[in-house]
Amino acid sequence: MQHASPNATVHQLLAGSLIKLGVSDLFGLVGDANLFMVKSYIETGHGRYIPLTHEANAVLAAVGYAQVSGRIGVATITHGPALTNVVTALVEGVRAGVPLVVLCGDTPPGDLQHLQNIDQREVVASTGAGFVEMRAPIPPWWI
Repeated sequence: MQHASPNATVHQLLAGSLIKLGVSDLFGLVGDANLFMVKSYIETGHGRYIPLTHEANAVLAAVGYAQVSGRIGVATITHGPALTNVVTALVEGVRAGVPLVVLCGDTPPGDLQHLQNIDQREVVASTGAGFVEMRAPIPPWWI
C-alpha cells in the first residue's frame, strides 16, 4: 500500500486507515455524507464494500459478520435519519457484546439549519454504544 499523499482528503485518509487497520469488508448504505469515503475505500482495491438496502441492514450485516468471523464488524451510513434508522441494530450489537464500528457522516459543522442536523452523540448514547466525533483528519486525542 502506498503512503498517503500530502494532498489527501479526509475521506481518502479515513478509507486508507480502514485498510491499514485490516478492514477487509465494509457494509453500508451511501449518502451525501459518506459517499466519497466509500468511493475511496473501493478505489484502494484492498477491501470489499457490500452495499445494503437500508441503514439497519448495514449495521446488522456488520453485527452478523463480527459474530461469524470473530473480527470487528464495520458499517458506514450517512447522517440524520440514517443514524436514527440504526438505533435498534446498534442496541442489538451492544447487548450481544459484538465488536462493531459504525462510521456515520455528519452535517457541516455550524450548519444548525441543515435538515439532517441531529445530536448524533445523544442518539448513539441511547443505544449504549460509545461515540467518537471526528472533525479533523487527526483527532487531537491521537497525538
